[in-house]
Amino acid sequence: GEVAWIHQFGSDRTDNATGVAVARNGDVFVAGWTEGDVGGPNDGGPDGFLGRWTPDGDPVWTSQFGGSGIDFVIGVAADGDGAVAVGSTDGDVAGPSAGGQDAYFVRFDADGAEVGAAQLGGQIHKLDITAKR
Repeated sequence: GEVAWIHQFGSDRTDNATGVAVARNGDVFVAGWTEGDVGGPNDGGPDGFLGRWTPDGDPVWTSQFGGSGIDFVIGVAADGDGAVAVGSTDGDVAGPSAGGQDAYFVRFDADGAEVGAAQLGGQIHKLDITAKR
């Protein structure tokens, strides 16, 4: 019931953490969006970010991503190999915009390198995502 650690980070602009996930090894992943620079240069409008901390609260890496539009991150999932951030964009985070708001996900490996991404928009009737362990 006691606080193990607290880590505050951000830019000189608006920053929002919108998701947290804990990997099997105890690492903590925090995802959100920023109007500033928290893990790289801002590409215009809000950008998404994903950061990783050790179980002791030591920062490992933070990655910032987005396009020229409004890019929000609304959730994160973690496993032993990294994490996936999911969100919405009116731009081109992981592919061309289908118009309006599109859904996207970006996958990062344990070292913070982007290893996959997809952007979904238009007339989606069924989406089947199967996690492999």
